[in-house]
Amino acid sequence: MSSVPPSFRICTNCDDDMADTYARPQYRVQFKIEDEEGGLLELSVADKCDLLKDLPPVDLRDDEDALEELKERLRPVLGELISIGRKEEYVTPLLEVMVASWPSGGEPEAGRDYIFCSHKLLQ
Repeated sequence: MSSVPPSFRICTNCDDDMADTYARPQYRVQFKIEDEEGGLLELSVADKCDLLKDLPPVDLRDDEDALEELKERLRPVLGELISIGRKEEYVTPLLEVMVASWPSGGEPEAGRDYIFCSHKLLQ
């Protein structure tokens, strides 16, 4: 299991005294994907996407079953990268991905944010 320091187990904006009472776990998953032409796109994963839908957020350090469930849901997208950890270069399965997009912070001149909604394995 990851050795995330306890100080990073909750939102850094939360007061330490309130952490055990008011803080709740939340999944934050982000990907950087590359299309067939080599273009890169950074995506956040939506809570309601097929990867996280109906998966109650818990502290994964305290719940081995939830950690295994999350790994199994991510495995079709990440392939064996989920087992081997970080690598400089790793080819994951070819996917068809549905992405939603909107202006960053609601401001068109600020760029765009992208969210991973669903996927289908192509290979």
